[in-house]
Amino acid sequence: MKRTEAALKTKWEREKVESSTVYEINIPEQSIKVFGREHAEHVLRTLKGLKVSGTYRITKK
Repeated sequence: MKRTEAALKTKWEREKVESSTVYEINIPEQSIKVFGREHAEHVLRTLKGLKVSGTYRITKK
């Protein structure tokens, strides 16, 4: 029982450190092709919700 408790404490400490680590992912300028206005608006909401910086614009192709 004590070994299980020690293992859990180690796991929780590792998860605590991992959750406080900040990662940055740089994405070069790119475009996303989506079919349908509703899907395009959903993509925009998702990008804004994730706080992806940049200019978002829906254009017809």
